[in-house]
Amino acid sequence: MATYLHQWSDKLRSTMMAGYAQSKPFTWQPENTFDNSSYAAANLIWSLYPYLTVGVEYAYGALENKDGFSRDNHRIGFGMQYY
Repeated sequence: MATYLHQWSDKLRSTMMAGYAQSKPFTWQPENTFDNSSYAAANLIWSLYPYLTVGVEYAYGALENKDGFSRDNHRIGFGMQYY
């Protein structure tokens, strides 16, 4: 897993992250056993006021099993922090 934080200004920042995991299954394990996955995401966070922060994030993930079955997923998330 790797991450990078970029400070655009005093009120605007982004974080980018990526990761990969692999676990080679044994021959005796079922065909639907996890083999590998990858993940990547990037966000944009805006501190509007000292007590209000909003942000948006895009994330992508992929999974592959021992038998070659694979899936991927795209997500967009929005968040707000008020304190």
